[in-house]
Amino acid sequence: MQGVVEINALEASQNYPKYVDIIIPAYNEEKRIKPVLDDVSNFINENKLSWRIFISVDGNDGTVNIIKKYQETCAFIFYNKSEERNGKGKAIKRILLKYQNILNDIILIMDADNSIKFIDIINNLNQIKYCDTLLFNRYNKRNKIPFYRYFLGRSFNIIIKGILHLNINDTQTGYKVFKKKALMDSVNKVSTCGTFFDVSLLYHIKKENYRISEIDASTYNHNKNSTFKVFTLTFNMFISIIAFRLRHSNVYNYIPEKIKSKLLHIYFKFVKY
Repeated sequence: MQGVVEINALEASQNYPKYVDIIIPAYNEEKRIKPVLDDVSNFINENKLSWRIFISVDGNDGTVNIIKKYQETCAFIFYNKSEERNGKGKAIKRILLKYQNILNDIILIMDADNSIKFIDIINNLNQIKYCDTLLFNRYNKRNKIPFYRYFLGRSFNIIIKGILHLNINDTQTGYKVFKKKALMDSVNKVSTCGTFFDVSLLYHIKKENYRISEIDASTYNHNKNSTFKVFTLTFNMFISIIAFRLRHSNVYNYIPEKIKSKLLHIYFKFVKY
């Protein structure tokens, strides 16, 4: 990869990719997942597309019951369930592992919160032709983001760019499109399960010389019902960056095994969720 490319949003196109698989990690999302499933399932049905939805469910609320209702009329919806909170990364990996032999060449991973409208995604989906990973950047002038989230997000991003040399404006966006080969070649190298999963995955995609592009999301709406504790997660992420950089540096090879073990214990403690 020669660098991250920023591209401009295109007008809506009817030439949608014929085969796309959509992965939605969902941790106790019974209050938020219906609008997403409505938008996606209606779009697939109306356009008669051979697309599929795979929902990776963590937790024990009523999310599965909602999904089962949709399955009654949408044969293209599948789910995989875990009673525990395994973290976003593991939730995604469960789907990739279980269905790896049948997944299509274009994979969209999206959050269940509907914070970026599905129409924004599909209108620009064809941009994946020109790269291997397409990210929808929330941090642009058209979107209103609470100041504290904006400040923490931009501070985190500066550190990411400085320490990991990952020149991406929004590593944490919940809306990413991948070519299957780029995703599968990189995801197995990711050892984290939680919120740092995104950074680690993009780091390895870059390291494997795949092309990453970003496009501005024009419909982002901050979801006030977010289940994440922003300040706690931000602190954990900062610790994770330092540990991750050390783990993937030449210095790591010279650290005694006992100290490595302690460092890894601290690392996984912070990046679990």
